[in-house]
Amino acid sequence: MVGYVLLLVITIGLVIAVFAYLKVFIPKDKPECRESISLSIQQSSCIDKKLSLVLLNTGLFKIEGVYIRLGNESQKVRQQVNNIAYIINNTFLGLMPESTFTTPLYDVSTIVKFPGTYSLEVEPAELYGKNLALCDKAIVVDTVYCD
Repeated sequence: MVGYVLLLVITIGLVIAVFAYLKVFIPKDKPECRESISLSIQQSSCIDKKLSLVLLNTGLFKIEGVYIRLGNESQKVRQQVNNIAYIINNTFLGLMPESTFTTPLYDVSTIVKFPGTYSLEVEPAELYGKNLALCDKAIVVDTVYCD
């Protein structure tokens, strides 16, 4: 009987120890974007399978990065054009409100197979501590013709 009680106490002690240990490694806050983040596409062009955009920050806060995706209009999941949502201009200044940013030319030859209309998706991101928080409620979708 004493053996069962000791086994139960040891088991409960181990469960508490594992819970306390794992609690340290679980992030306390989920990176989230603020409500007033907004972005618009002022101009988009896709010439010779090279994509270029002019983006305007129409929100109240600066935007530190963007994810650019392109695909057929029928696709729900589009392929990412830029390798990473890097800090805009590779600086920590970001895109301030009411400012524009012209992206570099992105090679989309692996996505664009023939001339036609494609769906363009731009998702802003802002720094949340040391991580980028995706602004999934501020995704901008547009169409672009690639020739």
